[in-house]
Amino acid sequence: MSAGASQRRPLATLALAVGGVLCAGALLELGSAALLPRLQREAPPGALRELSPERTRFEELYLSEKILHPYLGYAANPEDPRVNEHGLFGSDPLQPVAQGDAVVGIFGGSVAMSFLETQAQFLEALSRAGAFPERNIRLLHLALDGYKQPQQLILLTYLLGLGAHFDAVLNLDGFNEVALPFAENLPAGVNPFYPRNWHLFAKKGFAPAVARRAALVEQLAERRERWRTRLLGGPLGWSRSLRVFALWLDRRLYADWDRAIRGLEAGLAGERNEFYDLGPARAYATSDELFADLARVWKESSLQMARLCAANGIAYFHFLQPNQYVPGSKPYSKAERETAISGPGFDFRKAVEMGYPQLRDQGRVLRDAGVDFTDLSELFADERETIYVDRCCHMNERGYHRMNDRIAEVISRKTRS
Repeated sequence: MSAGASQRRPLATLALAVGGVLCAGALLELGSAALLPRLQREAPPGALRELSPERTRFEELYLSEKILHPYLGYAANPEDPRVNEHGLFGSDPLQPVAQGDAVVGIFGGSVAMSFLETQAQFLEALSRAGAFPERNIRLLHLALDGYKQPQQLILLTYLLGLGAHFDAVLNLDGFNEVALPFAENLPAGVNPFYPRNWHLFAKKGFAPAVARRAALVEQLAERRERWRTRLLGGPLGWSRSLRVFALWLDRRLYADWDRAIRGLEAGLAGERNEFYDLGPARAYATSDELFADLARVWKESSLQMARLCAANGIAYFHFLQPNQYVPGSKPYSKAERETAISGPGFDFRKAVEMGYPQLRDQGRVLRDAGVDFTDLSELFADERETIYVDRCCHMNERGYHRMNDRIAEVISRKTRS
């Protein structure tokens, strides 16, 4: 055999080996591609949501940065540099008001928190509409995710009692008032007008044994997230084979986390104090009766805010926030159908479909009582582009900017002079 032939044989063997590995890899990827859809359907919550899984209710409420507040139920933690000493985002609501400033307080839940991100555009919209001419408009961000009436009313009363100054109050709400009691409070036996999931927030001071179980849950949640990051965040994150393995591992990690959650829930159940955790019992014979009561308290709270503002020379503006589940309120885009619309059994959807008609009726009662109330539930009736970005209530920049423009127009009618 020639020297050239003997040199070519190892190269041929290497080529065959590499080809075999590549073929095996391709077959593995094909098999994984076929298996992946079924595994994804059966995957535990939070699996393969790339690198930003939705936080669980436990993480959000037990271990979040929210802290208990003696008047508001809960507030944001001032250890966060974005949060002021009162547990609210943005500037201190009690800071002195400079001559020529016009202070606008913004109240509501997480949708009203959008003004933090869109402040520059909203200020521009107010200026363009002619609100508070020749004055420097300053926004006070007093909204917090999950807030619902009467928390806005209580917060306004509290701040005025401390000496806060407002030229106008903007209250953007409605969704939390019908969705959170229906989906969270009442199923747990909590009074619908208590802060959301009060039975969970009330456990912020639980016993050491329960605290250890809570720490274990957080540890297991962090371990699950670490593995997700390692497997999906690396250079082979695109591989279907790797994703199949990630799903298998995630199922095992989720099972550990789920057992820990059940142990924590059992510990919490053993600590329950009926009044402290649940508040006064409230029972409703029908859904209509429930949503009528929720809308009534929403209306009464807004009416009291309006009266409080009037007594202090403050312009009050109340807006019913838009939501994708209001029937006929928006033609859905393809992206919205895929990511922002849940089926008829989804609690938030049911709450909006049953609750918003009651809110709109009570909104007319507010207008008849002299409250500057604006129904924004059909703001996007002619909008075919994507607006809603999740299955709850939140919007993209296009949606928030359009909402801000409409709110600025309404505010300017009373504040042009």
